[in-house]
Amino acid sequence: RLQARLLGGILSAEQLHYPARAQADTLHLSGLSLAALSQLQQEPTVRLQGRLAAELPLRLTAEGVAIRAGQLRNQGSARLELLPSPGVESWLNSQPQLAQVGDYLRRMTVQKLEARLDLSPGGQLQLDARLEGRSLGPSRQPLRLNYHHEENLLALLASLRLGDRFSQALERHLQDNPRGESKP
Repeated sequence: RLQARLLGGILSAEQLHYPARAQADTLHLSGLSLAALSQLQQEPTVRLQGRLAAELPLRLTAEGVAIRAGQLRNQGSARLELLPSPGVESWLNSQPQLAQVGDYLRRMTVQKLEARLDLSPGGQLQLDARLEGRSLGPSRQPLRLNYHHEENLLALLASLRLGDRFSQALERHLQDNPRGESKP
């Protein structure tokens, strides 16, 4: 039996097989802190509070890690707050009808969060989420949101590593050359 603390919660599995068997192993997540999760953002765009649980059918193969039809849900109520950022503002200003929706979304309580997560061995993530809650603005407007996200996590991690290396090299250069002078 595997058990570990993760983001203020518990990660557990009865067993993990490598290479994977015909039936996927299930990774259980319980009590994960949404606040701790939101602190992992490189450029914060959202602040989250509450707890998350998940059941993730996991297959470990030579090609990589795969999750098919993983289920995520909130544990108790949660809060979501959009933080001021160029990306959020650009998204809200891109279409006039989003301006009012943006006002409702800036601060909201979430009574129900359900999501399906798929991850291919090549790193392609697909997430479909449904949120039900209420705006914390003056209108207290009830909200129902559907959200879809796709991203290649392996490409994202490679990009972040490259960005970190570039930042470190630039920082070393500036420390060695405070006036920005290049050495021949």
